[in-house]
Parts: sequence; structure tokens; C-alpha cells
Amino acid sequence: MWPGRRPGDLLRGRRSVLDSVRPGGLVVVDDPRGGRMIHRLDRHLSGGGRAGLVLTSGDRSGPDPPLRPGTGCIEILAVLRRGRWRGIPPRPPLLLRCLPEPLVRALSAASGLIDRAERAVRVFGRTRRQRTG
Repeated sequence: MWPGRRPGDLLRGRRSVLDSVRPGGLVVVDDPRGGRMIHRLDRHLSGGGRAGLVLTSGDRSGPDPPLRPGTGCIEILAVLRRGRWRGIPPRPPLLLRCLPEPLVRALSAASGLIDRAERAVRVFGRTRRQRTG
């Protein structure tokens, strides 16, 4: 589920069933190969022979086999990243999903450094105003 979920993220979730999760939401479901996986719910199918099935996929992987709507899951509600609870991250842009993973990880790390620098500037700016005001 990387880059939507990064190493070190803490996830908050609740037990649910797939048919109650909105498209775009993150869910933890049993992986057919064993274990569990965190994937994004793409859509609920309606009509035809596949009516009622649910499609999920990872942000960088292809679609998973369809799942039954009553399948139990854990719906992810929030992500704790760098000490702050955040909403569910949106699906990354297509460009990031197509680039090689090492390059995307490097871009992500650089983005984290920029975030920290911007926070430091904001804190410094407030501190300076407090000293002069």
C-alpha cells in the first residue's frame, strides 16, 4: 500500500464489512496468498454476473480478485504520521504509481525534508514575532 502508507505509520481502524466501506477507503483484508493486506476499495460492482462483488487494489499494484460484499475487514479511519493524525491519504497520482519504487521513495523522503523545513520556518517565524511583539 506504499506510498499511501509509509513505514512507521500507525493506523487506526474499526471492524467492518466491505459493503459498508466507501470507494477510496483503505481496508485490511485477508490476502489469498496468506496473511493480510492493506488495499484501497475501488468500487462496488452492480449488474451482470458480478453484481454485489467488491474490487480492491493496492496503490502501486494491479487489481485484486473480486471479494464478496459481506467479507469482514478492518476499515482504516486515520493514519498517525510524524506525530500527527491525518485522514486517509488519496490515491497517489498516476505518475508516482508508474515510477520505479526507489525513485518514489527518494521523492517521498525529499518531501518529508521539505515538510520539516517548512514547519521549522513557521515555528521560527512565530517565535520571532513573539519576541518582537
